[in-house]
Amino acid sequence: MNMDLQTIYFGMSLSDWVTLVHTYLCKQCGMHPFKIESQDYAYDSYAAVISIILANTTDSDILAALKDKQSINKYIDLAHSAWTANYIHWKRVRADTVGKNPKKTLNTYDRNDRATTSVDNLSEDDREMYQGTIKAIFGLLSKKLLEVGMQQLSI
Repeated sequence: MNMDLQTIYFGMSLSDWVTLVHTYLCKQCGMHPFKIESQDYAYDSYAAVISIILANTTDSDILAALKDKQSINKYIDLAHSAWTANYIHWKRVRADTVGKNPKKTLNTYDRNDRATTSVDNLSEDDREMYQGTIKAIFGLLSKKLLEVGMQQLSI
């Protein structure tokens, strides 16, 4: 997929968002953040999901997230569509391996099943994966907006 990693969302490049969200999610899962790089399947999956979410974020969604009253159902649909498109791209155009390990295949039953399942019929685990990513994005976005607001107050 052709994503411009220098596209700016809320003052940060998409590549910066990928790094922030990946690091945040690793910490949430109790994992040491491992390195992911551009042109890697995991990196491109994050970039696809993050860019579609941030591109479709509205002011009212941000305010709802700040009040912890946000409905993320529309974002689950967007995230699933973006992830599926990225997966199909990698499966067809890229390679059948994940990362630099030639033994770790991209073409798995779980990924194929998720890519061919409508968002309404996703498993609870898949929905939770998307919810975690969406909550991470809005949590980081809320924090960033609050920091900018506090800086404006202190001037």
